[in-house]
Amino acid sequence: MFDAGIARAFFDSYLDGREHAMAIAVKNPKRYAKPKNLEDVSGSTTPPQSFQYLAAKAEV
Repeated sequence: MFDAGIARAFFDSYLDGREHAMAIAVKNPKRYAKPKNLEDVSGSTTPPQSFQYLAAKAEV
């Protein structure tokens, strides 16, 4: 089962040629009625070095 919030083809192409990769699994994500700014949740205005927006799913 593949459930990364992105298309499998994109995932595979992003990791193509890499020997190692890491990911963080988010078990219980919470969707807020009003989007939050990064600074509101992390205290920083600098995003992580690498990030990916997740596609909305009907079951979320």
